[in-house]
Amino acid sequence: MQLASANGTIRTSVQESLTALNLGIDTYQTFRFLTPEVETILPIVALAQSELRSHYLNVGFPSTFSGAINAVSQIEYQCTRSGVRGLINRTLVQAQPQFRVVEGILYAKPVTTDPPNTPPATK
Repeated sequence: MQLASANGTIRTSVQESLTALNLGIDTYQTFRFLTPEVETILPIVALAQSELRSHYLNVGFPSTFSGAINAVSQIEYQCTRSGVRGLINRTLVQAQPQFRVVEGILYAKPVTTDPPNTPPATK
């Protein structure tokens, strides 16, 4: 009878240890890999999708079915993990964020430079 309760005690302590370990690993991953919130990423993704949509509407619709599938694929790619990572990297690298300090508080200020020149279209 005592042996049966000892097994239950060991099982309970192991389960609690695993739960604590999993919580610790989750907290470390959140800190280490800087997981942004959905509310932070949503405007960037929406803007990227809007720009791609405007590009395809202004330049002209793809003339083939495969071209249309490619256009949809490019727009949907912005919602994937790698697409979001690329958007954040491009935003930080190309936008060259600028900051100013007011009374010891750091503020982001808008970039005043023009967007980079696009290469001319080849004929």
